[in-house]
Amino acid sequence: QQSNLFAQTTRLLQSVARRQPLLLIVDDLQWADSGSLSLLFHLGRHLHGQRIMVIGIYRAAEVALGRGRERHPLEPVVNELQRIYGDIHIQLSQADSRHFVDALIDSEPNQLDHTFRDALYRQTAGHPLFTVEMLHGLQERGDLVRNEQGEWVENPRLDWGILPARVEGLIKERIQRLPAHLQELLQIASVAGESFCAEIIAHVQGSNEREILARLGTILDRQQRLISVQGSQQVGSTPLSHYRFRHILFQQYLYNTLDPIQRSYLHRAIANRLVECYGSQANIIAAQLARHYTLSGDTVEACHWLAIAGEMAAAIYAHTEAAALYRRAIELCRTVEQPRDPHQLSRLYRQLGRTLELDAHYDQALTLYEEMAAAAQRRGDRAMELASLLARAT
Repeated sequence: QQSNLFAQTTRLLQSVARRQPLLLIVDDLQWADSGSLSLLFHLGRHLHGQRIMVIGIYRAAEVALGRGRERHPLEPVVNELQRIYGDIHIQLSQADSRHFVDALIDSEPNQLDHTFRDALYRQTAGHPLFTVEMLHGLQERGDLVRNEQGEWVENPRLDWGILPARVEGLIKERIQRLPAHLQELLQIASVAGESFCAEIIAHVQGSNEREILARLGTILDRQQRLISVQGSQQVGSTPLSHYRFRHILFQQYLYNTLDPIQRSYLHRAIANRLVECYGSQANIIAAQLARHYTLSGDTVEACHWLAIAGEMAAAIYAHTEAAALYRRAIELCRTVEQPRDPHQLSRLYRQLGRTLELDAHYDQALTLYEEMAAAAQRRGDRAMELASLLARAT
């Protein structure tokens, strides 16, 4: 009886196609049952040469997961049709995704600049569903509002960290279908950031490096398409393999599944391992280390690495970045009772002041030195007070 149904469907489509060309689009094939896929294969075999185009749309990552313990029934259908007709795939992810983001934003009047557009693209990587839902979410929450001319503009309190419910649901579904050990691996990677090193994650998880590399490359990259390979480097005697989440939304979702205690522990563990691996070259990742130690709650280490990051930025004349790093270091250093170096706060003030002077912000530098003197008096630090006087005089 199935063969009769397939034959009748084929004759119906052929009859329509004789009168006018026919385009048949079948969406969400990843959810199709075996019978429907058998019909699709039958049509693919028997409509050749007709004025009919059949387009099937599916999520490759969902098909790669299979069904239960078995292969997804769509896979053999696609493989057989490809054997007959050659290359029949079009990867939508290879489309001009940035153009899509701009076109979607400009579908309504707006005053959204390149900074906003770049941020939206970075959040969604141009993924159509993620982009649409993220933009609508920003509008619904009031992160985007209409001005008097009816144009969309940014709210100063715009928050990129909130995932729209539909996007979160889709990501949650993909992640929860993974085995527990792969979910844990990705959670640790999410703490490292949008980019991460396999060897660091393996150490923190207590896993074999080769096993982690195999899971990342075979399962999470090529099959699940949650991450992508970025390259490798040699740091001293330590090889480091770099990977990246395909969408920052994956990283954000996974990070948000961890409680504050887990995050703090993992940030500290990752930072400590990075220091061990980089050794004497750790200065080149000072900003990264400062971030991890700050989020771990270790203000002593955070101050130390923020100061080094500021020095690294100042050395290449990145005065704006250096000033921001020094300011953050000063804020933290004020809260530390026993810093690594008792003269650290005084030195940070002088470094920030010098950076402001080099960037021709002399009034800001003088104000800073006055602030330094007041802080020295509160702390009873005569040496720091003298340093502030000398700085103002010179």
